[in-house]
Amino acid sequence: MERKKLGLTCIGNTLAEDVFDEKGRRLLAAGTVINEKNLSDLQSRGIAEVSLEIEIAEESDLCRPVLKNTRTSSPSGINQIFRKG
Repeated sequence: MERKKLGLTCIGNTLAEDVFDEKGRRLLAAGTVINEKNLSDLQSRGIAEVSLEIEIAEESDLCRPVLKNTRTSSPSGINQIFRKG
């Protein structure tokens, strides 16, 4: 969860917590994906910050392309490093 100032960068993100107005009325529920209308409504009610869910990529998603590229390019790179002049 990340606390973030309400703005255009919030569009498309998911609320991690319910959003309430100053009287305790729930404006949006946790799990709601922020769109332009939600953003405008919250801003007009003076909401300055919201808590957003943070997506964390799985380790395999992050490492797989890097390892694939490293494996295909390493042998020639290593040969050049250790080649005798």
